[in-house]
Amino acid sequence: MNTDQPLPLSFEGITILKLNFDFYVNDDTRLNPNTSFGDFTYRYSLKKKKIDFELSTYNLFQEKYFSQNSFSANYEQRFIYQLRPAQWMLTTRFNF
Repeated sequence: MNTDQPLPLSFEGITILKLNFDFYVNDDTRLNPNTSFGDFTYRYSLKKKKIDFELSTYNLFQEKYFSQNSFSANYEQRFIYQLRPAQWMLTTRFNF
């Protein structure tokens, strides 16, 4: 089961806050049962100078692994992916 909850907020067109949240449920208790992913973005715009500043962070909850299972009558598959730690990115955009 996967749940995706984006939450964009905008104030007077110059500041944007965006939070994305994904939640995965894994019923196999031998592996990491639940995984939560969160990303956050803050954007500030200077309208007169046509410049945008954006600060983003990914993997807010410091998840280290993501596991996925597949079962049938004949086989059982397990995939475990190692994830990168939280990362930050500062972006500047110029509009001409």
